[in-house]
Amino acid sequence: MKYISGLLFAAVMFVSGALTVSAAFSEVSDIDDLVLIYVGNRDRTEWTADKLRPYVVHTYEDGSQTWMFDGFLMIDFLTYNASGAKVSLGEYNGPGADKNDWLRYLDAQLGLDDNRSCKALDSLIESLIPVLGRPSHPHKVVFSLPIPVGSFTGWGEIDGRSLDFNSLDDKIAAMRWYVGVLLEKWRLAGFKNLELDGIYWVKESFDQPTIDLATGINDYFRSLGLKVYWVPYSQGKARADWAKNGIDQAYMQPNYSVWPNATVDQLDRVIDFAKTHGMGLEVEFDGYSFYRDMKGDSLVRTIPRDCCLYGISPEYHGRFTEYIDRFERENVFDTMPVAYYTGYQAVYDFQHSPDIRDRKLLDRLAAIINRRHIKSGWLLP
Repeated sequence: MKYISGLLFAAVMFVSGALTVSAAFSEVSDIDDLVLIYVGNRDRTEWTADKLRPYVVHTYEDGSQTWMFDGFLMIDFLTYNASGAKVSLGEYNGPGADKNDWLRYLDAQLGLDDNRSCKALDSLIESLIPVLGRPSHPHKVVFSLPIPVGSFTGWGEIDGRSLDFNSLDDKIAAMRWYVGVLLEKWRLAGFKNLELDGIYWVKESFDQPTIDLATGINDYFRSLGLKVYWVPYSQGKARADWAKNGIDQAYMQPNYSVWPNATVDQLDRVIDFAKTHGMGLEVEFDGYSFYRDMKGDSLVRTIPRDCCLYGISPEYHGRFTEYIDRFERENVFDTMPVAYYTGYQAVYDFQHSPDIRDRKLLDRLAAIINRRHIKSGWLLP
C-alpha cells in the first residue's frame, strides 16, 4: 500500500523543555534516510530543483506521490582551485585546498548564488508541502567538512597568522573557523524548510593523525549543537571505534555495488559487522548506472552522463535489487538508520529510465522509505 502524507504527526514529547520527535532507528539522530548529494566540484551534477525532485518526492507508476529522503548530506572529497587544478578536501590524493577553495566549496553546497543545492532544495520542499503535507520536522542537512591535508602550509591566514598543517592545533583552528563560517552563512540564508543537523567526516578510513584531529574537535562541534556523522568504507581503519573517536552516527559502506569483483558475501559480512558494532548501513547504487557496464576490473562509461537512452544495465539493476533483498531479509530497514550512495544522480536516472523495471525497483525502495518515515513518526499513515 502506498501512502500520501497530509498531516503533521502528533506523537511528540517534551524532553528538557524542548519538543522532540521520537526516533525509531537511531539513538542520536532523527534522520531516517540520509542521501549523499555530491556537490562541490565542476564535474558534479548541477543540483537544480529538477534534479533534486526525485530525491525529495517519489512519483510511483500509478501517479501517487510520497516524500522521499528526509536527510541530505552535502559532500565532496575534492574541488578545483582558481587555476583549474584538482585539490583535496581530505580524501583525495592530491595537493591541499586552500582557504578560498574551502569557501567556494561551501558556496557550491549552499547554492545561494545560482539557486541550486540547498537553496533549490528548500524552495522545492516549500512547493511540495501543500501537496504532501508538512512532515513533523524539517528536512535535515549535514555538511561534509574539508579536512586539512597534513604538511600543507599554503592554506592561508586566520587573524593575520598563517596556518601550518604540520600542526594539529592549526588544523583544528582551520576547521573551527570553517564551521563558524558555515553557521553564519546558514543563518543568513534563512531557509524555511531545512534544518542544519550536523557535520560529516569525509575521510573513509581513520589513521592516527585523523583520529587525533577527530578527538580534538568533535566535542567542539557538539557544543555548537551539531551531530557528527561518518560513513567508513568496508575495510576502513578504526571503523569499529567510531564512538570512541567522537562520532555520533556511523554507517557502514558495503561497497558491493561499486567494486566490480565484490561478491554478495561481502554485503552479508558488512551487514553483520554493522549490527555487531551498533552502526547503520548504506545502500549503494551508482550514478553511472545508465552508462557503464562491468568489464573485468574496470567500469566503462558508454554514453554521456545526462542521456537516458538504454535503461539501467542488468548488472547494476541486479546489485541494487540484492541490496534491497538483503536489507529486508536482515531487518535492516525495520531497525537501523540507513544512508544512500547514489553516485552522480542515480535516483534521477532510475526515475527517468525508459525501462519500467527500473522505475518499479525505485518504487519498491520508495515504499520502504515511506514505511520507515511512518514508523519513526516523521509522517502520518
